[in-house]
Amino acid sequence: MNDTYNTCYLDWVNVAEIDTQTLEVYPNPAKDRITISGEPGKQYELHMYNAERHLLLKQDIESHETVDISHFNPGVILIRILDKDNNASSFKILKL
Repeated sequence: MNDTYNTCYLDWVNVAEIDTQTLEVYPNPAKDRITISGEPGKQYELHMYNAERHLLLKQDIESHETVDISHFNPGVILIRILDKDNNASSFKILKL
């Protein structure tokens, strides 16, 4: 992360993927909140970026959690979700 510009350069190469059948992000598009639903009992790390790859949010989440996105500007939000083994899954949502 470059603190001067608060830009995060994402290195998503050579990262194992989480099975997307067990992980969902909805609704899409979304206005105020999104729900992230994963494998019961698992914990994840959530990273959210705007289209310019500026980090908007980083937090630990449970297997089924609602995240407030009402304070984000409208546009594309890139979502990266990692499990405890650093397996990852990526999503794009449209913030209205």
